[in-house]
Amino acid sequence: TSQKACLKKIIIPVFLMSFVEAPLLWFAQAEIAKRGSYALVGGLSVILTIRYAIQVLPTYFYQAFTPIVTLLNMKGEYREYFNKFKKVSIALALVFVVLFVVLVLTGKFILGIFNEVYISYYQSYVISLFVLLFSLYSVLFKLHMMIREYQTVMFYMTILSSFFFLISFYAFLYFSFDMLNSFFYAQGLQYFIQLIVSVFVYNLDKKWNSV
Repeated sequence: TSQKACLKKIIIPVFLMSFVEAPLLWFAQAEIAKRGSYALVGGLSVILTIRYAIQVLPTYFYQAFTPIVTLLNMKGEYREYFNKFKKVSIALALVFVVLFVVLVLTGKFILGIFNEVYISYYQSYVISLFVLLFSLYSVLFKLHMMIREYQTVMFYMTILSSFFFLISFYAFLYFSFDMLNSFFYAQGLQYFIQLIVSVFVYNLDKKWNSV
């Protein structure tokens, strides 16, 4: 019975989530290629590559952070558990502000390393950096959801945010927004929704545990 509950509550939602976000990115890339050009797809790929490179260090940090807070949760040391999240969220904001300034100032140079033609996508690059902030924070608070075994909620959150990504992406295109800007605006909304839901769950848990 416990195995079936684990399968239904944790494994299946995580498995299904893997079939939502990645195909959505491929679909958006195909739509940009169809409506625009392969050069735009190249620009999108370059900006995403830069962003993935920036995310490497936070990803490793989160991997080291997860077992620490997981152990605190298992021990029921909730005050210290939530305190760890608070400290990391503050540190993340401080580091990101410095990193954001550096990346904006050196943005054209970084884009030019790939090809000079990509410098024309500088505005989309800057927008993507704002989206990165939502992404990093949503990942942080989704760690809480995973530790507390809210994978089913995460699945519905992923479906909802992906739906808003699609709707807003086409809405921006309909109103003649730049294609790459449209993609990152829509992705920003997607991550913002995930952040709102995950922070809501986090604060609710914090209240329930009287911290």
